[in-house]
Amino acid sequence: MSQDPVFLPGEASIKKQLDPFDRCSAEECLAVLDLAGLAGKFGVTTTTATATITTTTVATPTAITATATITNPARSTSTFTSNSISNSIPTANEHNLEAKWHPDSLSGGQKQLFNLARTVLRGRIRAKSRLSSESNSVEKDDDNNNNNSKRNRNHHHNMKRINSGNENEHKHRKRGGILLLDEVSSSVDRETERVMQRIIMEEFGDYTIIMVAHHLDMVMDYDRVLVIDCGRVIEQGKPRLLVEQQTSSFNQLWMAAQSN
Repeated sequence: MSQDPVFLPGEASIKKQLDPFDRCSAEECLAVLDLAGLAGKFGVTTTTATATITTTTVATPTAITATATITNPARSTSTFTSNSISNSIPTANEHNLEAKWHPDSLSGGQKQLFNLARTVLRGRIRAKSRLSSESNSVEKDDDNNNNNSKRNRNHHHNMKRINSGNENEHKHRKRGGILLLDEVSSSVDRETERVMQRIIMEEFGDYTIIMVAHHLDMVMDYDRVLVIDCGRVIEQGKPRLLVEQQTSSFNQLWMAAQSN
C-alpha cells in the first residue's frame, strides 16, 4: 500500500474499486468499509456481528530520511476462524455498492482509508483461501485414515485422535504473510492515522510488516526500526530502547518531531 491512493480509472462501482476481481460478496465488502468507518459515506447501514479476527502487525518507521523495517509482527493475537471473514452484517442499501462512483467524492484521508479497506479485504480473501485449502487437506487425510481403519479398527481410533489434533492445529494456525506500507499515513491527520494504525494492528497481527514512515509514534510498539540516511542504514534496534538513548539518531528524530 503506497502513500498515494490508487483507484481504477473512470467511474467504476464501489464494489469494483474494492474488489476488482469480484472474489468477495457484498457482505464482505461492506464489512471492510464499516471497519474503516466509511459505510455511512456510501449510504450503507451495517450491524456489528460476532467475529474473531486474527492479525499481526509489524511496522517500521523512517523519520525524515529514515526508513524502518520490522519483522516478527507485533503482539496482536487472536484466533482466526472461518467466522472471522466478516465482522459486520449489512442491513440495507447493498445496491449502493454497484452504483457508479468517483473517488473524488472522498477526502484525502478517506481515500487512504478506502485503500486500507481494500488491503484488508485482500488479506481476508487470502486467509479464507488458505483456510479452505487446509480444510480440504484435513478431509482427505481423514478419508484415507477411515479407509485404512476398515482393516484395523484399533489403528483407526488412534489415527482419529491424531487427526483431530491436526485439524485443531489447522484451525488455529496463523495466516502470516508480508505487508509493505510506504508512507501510508504521511498525508492524513492524526485521528485518521490512529484509525489506520488500529486497523493494521488488528488485521495484520500475524504478518511481517515492512513500513516506511516519518511519523515515529506509529512505530514505537514495533519490534525493530532501521534509520536510513543517504541510502545507508545508520542505526537499528528496538524503537523504545533507541528513543531513550540521547546520542541515537532515532532519539534526535523523535525529539525533532516532538518540537514540531
